[in-house]
Amino acid sequence: MTAAATGLVGIAFDGFNQARVRLTRTIEETTNLYTVTVPTMETAYWARALDEQLVKADPAYRAARQQPEGTVIRGLQWLRNRTTHALPLTLRAVGGLSAPITGPITLQPLSIIWHHADQLPPEEPNHTSPAGRSAYNTAFAHKPLLGPLDDVAQWFAAERSRAGSALTEM
Repeated sequence: MTAAATGLVGIAFDGFNQARVRLTRTIEETTNLYTVTVPTMETAYWARALDEQLVKADPAYRAARQQPEGTVIRGLQWLRNRTTHALPLTLRAVGGLSAPITGPITLQPLSIIWHHADQLPPEEPNHTSPAGRSAYNTAFAHKPLLGPLDDVAQWFAAERSRAGSALTEM
């Protein structure tokens, strides 16, 4: 019996949404990459857990994620796999002040963005996914932290409104 059939898919959906709230609150308090990484990866974990159960339970969902609109969820899968197996720091801070200070000075607010896949440690030879890597670069690379995760939330919202979805039945 799948998690979707038992109703436990709702726990993953709630976990994803609650982790996003924690991430948003954390970003309001700090831009420390190590502090922000914890709720970021928690959000990715729950999103992938939900995605994995929907893939198992629903052929229509599985087919939809192969469409261009599914790039963000396929990119998230690659991200979650990389962070689980290699523990790379996938985020970086940009903007703010840095030394040495030279003129003219332009102060940009500090923001957190996703690394490009080429800036991460290489994948293990037995666990490469060129398609996943490409999806990650398209959906995540060089984008502000919350943007792709908001896209993931929109992906799940669209799925929840689809007739016959396991998310509709929770």
